[in-house]
Amino acid sequence: MFLFAASSAALIGQKNTVPLCAPDDPSLAKTELQRYYDEETQIKEQEIQAHTDYESDKLRCKGSTGSAANTCLQKAGKTLERNMAKAAIRRNNNNNVHTKATTGFAASKDRCNVTGNSFEEQNENWRHFDALIAIKKKAIDVETKYGNAKLQCVVDAPPAPDCTKKAETQYAKDKIQIQIDINDENGTWTKNRTGILRNETRPK
Repeated sequence: MFLFAASSAALIGQKNTVPLCAPDDPSLAKTELQRYYDEETQIKEQEIQAHTDYESDKLRCKGSTGSAANTCLQKAGKTLERNMAKAAIRRNNNNNVHTKATTGFAASKDRCNVTGNSFEEQNENWRHFDALIAIKKKAIDVETKYGNAKLQCVVDAPPAPDCTKKAETQYAKDKIQIQIDINDENGTWTKNRTGILRNETRPK
């Protein structure tokens, strides 16, 4: 987090082009938490159903003998594996939504600590803060995308050639892009603040 300690008293009475920090609304966090647990409950039910189906499939395999029985059991195991991977993807997506939401709630509070030595500087600091939060959420998406890509290799039957390797390659590229985004944003912020300072110190 980027927190700026200068006083914001000079901003009083001035028109602001950037939204101020949002007041704390506990109901938003409560609603999101309820949504998260409701979805998690459904995911657990999905997993229970997957195991129930697996046990039923194994019982059906008892009607076969020899290699047919072994093939039946292998198929039942693969089906369970795919169904559990589907549930895991759903859980990853649920965690993704929840993590980004809680990140946003925390940012709304932290935004109140962002100040500046002037009206223009505070506006720029707010813009920079919001940009970094957006990148942080993008990084969360990168992690979810990677996890889901590996799980999709299990769901697909048969998986695409080098499925896991391709997921890892893309993940490495995505992480580098996050670092580029942070670097570019920090560069933009530094240049903008330099321009603001130059304008403020320029002889009138």
